Amino acid sequence: MKRPLLFALAVIPSLLAAQTVLYSDDFESYTVATMIAQNNPTNWNTWSNAPGGTEDAPISDAQAQSGSKSIGIVANAAGGGPTDLLLKLGNKTTGSYVLTFAAYIPTGKGGYFNLQHQENVAPAQFAIEVILPASGDVQVNSTGTVETIGTYPHDTWFPVILAFDLDNTAAMLTVGSNTPYAWASNTSTNTATLVNQIGAIDFFAYGGGTDMGEMYVDDVSYIAVTPSGIATAQRDAVSISPNPTRDRATVTLSSPLTAQAVIELVDMTGAVVDARATVNGNSVLLDLGKVQAGVYFVRVADGAQQFTGRLVKQ
Repeated sequence: MKRPLLFALAVIPSLLAAQTVLYSDDFESYTVATMIAQNNPTNWNTWSNAPGGTEDAPISDAQAQSGSKSIGIVANAAGGGPTDLLLKLGNKTTGSYVLTFAAYIPTGKGGYFNLQHQENVAPAQFAIEVILPASGDVQVNSTGTVETIGTYPHDTWFPVILAFDLDNTAAMLTVGSNTPYAWASNTSTNTATLVNQIGAIDFFAYGGGTDMGEMYVDDVSYIAVTPSGIATAQRDAVSISPNPTRDRATVTLSSPLTAQAVIELVDMTGAVVDARATVNGNSVLLDLGKVQAGVYFVRVADGAQQFTGRLVKQ
């Protein structure tokens, strides 16, 4: 059974109604021990462009979130490898996309993946690295410095969500129940500014350098999303400014708001964010001082007056 919107229905706000499934897989249609990139070279490859070889990942029945199968990213040495699997993202340079998958890491093991700017990884262009050592920490590197942004659970499945708004050079990562981590989608792990493009996810069998890597991946979903109503509702707004912003933003509408107006700030994981909104006639002042950096959607509903628009908090 395929579940193309496994997490998408939970993580995309209702205002993101228009969506196109680019790829989804629960791996149930493949034979155990066969290789995923060899089975499906359209969506998968390996680092050295060798599907079916040692870098490819086998279909496994050791763990599964749905059904009985997943793919196993299992190392045979603490230094990593040989599995080095690429999920192709299509070299996207514009638009908004959400990639979700479920991950499982046994106690005493670690996991790892990175985002490449190009599908062709020769030469490599790292956008972000995510290291999941056996300690249970979630470590990221998007700037040349490794940061710990939370923890993950062992011996149970947890969601991983990557959301991209390439038109605003913005990206967001959520691992498990941790607070989303935001970074610029044109950055590099060696501090260079690179192309604003998403090329591939690299699942490398690695546990952080000391721990053995053993991570299972299931229920992959990759979708393109379009904020519904933005094009048509834009006529009801004069502006959101400043945008991007650090502290405050003002939404100016074409008509004064009534006492029944509903104003929401929604993040790309689907959660309504706590932000103080002050209405003054036809404008809404949003206090973003306590809101984390990232990409959000402002939604104003007041009878016939409707508005939805992107807002970038720096």
